[in-house]
Amino acid sequence: MKFQIIKTHLKNKIFNLIGKTSLSRIQLNRWLKSVDIKTDKVLEVGPSFNPVINKVRSWKVNRYKTLDNNLEADCNPNFSLDLNHIRFSDKYGWIGKRKKDNRVIKEVFKFSPNIIFCLEVMEYIYKPNEVLAFFHDFLSKDGTLYISFHSIYPVHEPYKYDSLRYTKWGVINLLKDSGFSKWEIEPRTVTVGKSELLSFYKKEKMRALKNSDLIIETGYLVKAEK
Repeated sequence: MKFQIIKTHLKNKIFNLIGKTSLSRIQLNRWLKSVDIKTDKVLEVGPSFNPVINKVRSWKVNRYKTLDNNLEADCNPNFSLDLNHIRFSDKYGWIGKRKKDNRVIKEVFKFSPNIIFCLEVMEYIYKPNEVLAFFHDFLSKDGTLYISFHSIYPVHEPYKYDSLRYTKWGVINLLKDSGFSKWEIEPRTVTVGKSELLSFYKKEKMRALKNSDLIIETGYLVKAEK
């Protein structure tokens, strides 16, 4: 696993050097570089071999664990769970599709992190309301969620799991319904492709919102508090 992390880190460095990193990802990395993490427990959702640890400005954490569906790579997460297969039952609380999922869910609640990172994952989640409510419930008291969303992005691998895109107000309503009390939202915006995007809307006769930056926002970077 350490070899895979080193390989991913080197790949990211090379992509940055040759200009292959998406401008959307660069905006995410810039946002993370403004974040200082000093807390007891952090859970990262969907890191694969690309953990957040080296992306933030500072990192002082006693316990760091990962949650991943492990479908695409053998990344050996601490908690192996497919978030699309969880649901809330009035009788049993949070349960999963498989028996072993229920054991994992109990372990996640026992860990009760102070901070959750969920970066570049939500496009693969087709039940976002349940997943965000799940995050809210197992976060510790006064916990914080750092999460990213795409609004404009082409279908990408693994394409069979690529499910949703989000508007700003979609994000806000999801956070409200999930029980989060306050949030800070930073938009990702179109950069060098702005004129082409506006031209595309016009040529396709799409009725874009007038006089609003919402139509050039490609996603959202969110800090939400319980």
